[in-house]
Amino acid sequence: MKEYPKTEEILRLLAGGAVLTSLILSPHLTLAAISTLKLFHDFRKYQPFQLKRTIDRLRKRKMVRILERENETVVEMTELGRKELLRYDISKMEIAKSRKWDNKWWLVIFDIPNSRKRIRDSFARKLKNLGFHFLQESVAVYPYPCHKEVEFLREVLGIKKFVDLLKVDSFEGEFRLKEKFGL
Repeated sequence: MKEYPKTEEILRLLAGGAVLTSLILSPHLTLAAISTLKLFHDFRKYQPFQLKRTIDRLRKRKMVRILERENETVVEMTELGRKELLRYDISKMEIAKSRKWDNKWWLVIFDIPNSRKRIRDSFARKLKNLGFHFLQESVAVYPYPCHKEVEFLREVLGIKKFVDLLKVDSFEGEFRLKEKFGL
């Protein structure tokens, strides 16, 4: 029995350059129309009617658009689809811990306006999920380099101007956090 295609997987395949064309969307669905042969195997594991159903659902959610090009129908990811794919990336994000601690702390300080409360709460929740310790409501600390991850979150959430990242040698009360982080 073949799998039902997941939204994330279809979006990743489209982002990776897969092109779904009219033969996939036609009533006599075949998978011969996938232009990127390398990705053919990825689509072949789905029943064609299930693939079509997922694409229709993504179209209704405005994550893909179906275009007519040179006498064929092409499925293309929209900006909303790209943002959804980034959300999947955020949910899987982890910070790699260094083998040896460099005795530096990374502080994230943010002042996100109340008009963006949902984004502020999401940002804080993600920092907690990544293992940050909150010193105050909008001040979080982490003992390992995390600038790439924080920068990615700032960009995706559109809060770059409200979030600062500091690398500090020490702060009052750090001994408690050394114990918490096992340093």
